[in-house]
Amino acid sequence: TVKAALGGVASEEGAASHEWLKAVHADQPEEWTKSMRFSQGLIAFHMAVLCFSLATSQPILIFILSLHTFCCSWYSYFVGSCQHCGLKSSTPDFRKNTRSITLDPFS
Repeated sequence: TVKAALGGVASEEGAASHEWLKAVHADQPEEWTKSMRFSQGLIAFHMAVLCFSLATSQPILIFILSLHTFCCSWYSYFVGSCQHCGLKSSTPDFRKNTRSITLDPFS
């Protein structure tokens, strides 16, 4: 996001998505400007949350408003990993590379 806010491409040079990210707005510079402004707004919002939470001595606001996706993504990781664990990933049929799981602690 920081690279995109500064007008760069938001991936490393050797990454597979780098070429696509360079070409995605090549013919639409106004859309690239909108994307860059969105990234700048996102960074400004998170910096405002950081400053406000430190000024009011409420550091929990940082976690609630800025870090919630980082802190709470463990659930989707664990559900997704056990759903696909040990199965073939090279199969185009989704029924052969996923399994159903039941998350009921009372049964």
